Amino acid sequence: MKTKNIILLIFVAVLIVFTNSCKKNYESCIWENETTGMNLYLREKVDSSSYEMKDGTIDSYSTIKYNMLVIILNFDLKLISDFTCSNPTDSVIGNIEYITVVSNHYLNNDTISDTINNIINARIRYLNNEEIIVNLSDLSLLHPRCNANIYLYLNSPIDSTLQSFTIYYKETNGKMFSATTVPIYITP
Repeated sequence: MKTKNIILLIFVAVLIVFTNSCKKNYESCIWENETTGMNLYLREKVDSSSYEMKDGTIDSYSTIKYNMLVIILNFDLKLISDFTCSNPTDSVIGNIEYITVVSNHYLNNDTISDTINNIINARIRYLNNEEIIVNLSDLSLLHPRCNANIYLYLNSPIDSTLQSFTIYYKETNGKMFSATTVPIYITP
């Protein structure tokens, strides 16, 4: 019985932390946004051990090493608050229901698609400056998205054929978006 209570207490504490991680209260004013669109960008990291990125996006048919690739999910947002306040910097957007990453391999005249969530890490930065880095397969409903970007990274080499990535994104409010990157070559 004691173990169940401890587990329940830990679960509630984690839920409270993630629920409040998006909220920054300025003058008791919360600015709510809703997602209206999703765009994808491919960028290159400065080096394989950091999250800092080089300027510019990766062009179609470029070649990049797997551990240097960053897939950026950029969300279009619409303000839904019907009041104003002096510091409109807060946003509470909603929880991620799922993100699915599909690799589209182009071989001759065929396209072979494969879900690769198990080799993708997601990085989400919250408004309170907390940041999580989690394998996409472990992303749960306890992870709200509180800014306009999610960063995805390959954590293992994949086939080096020409390929693009299709991202399927769904929020707990039922909104769904998908987009496909430009085709590139990825090396081990």
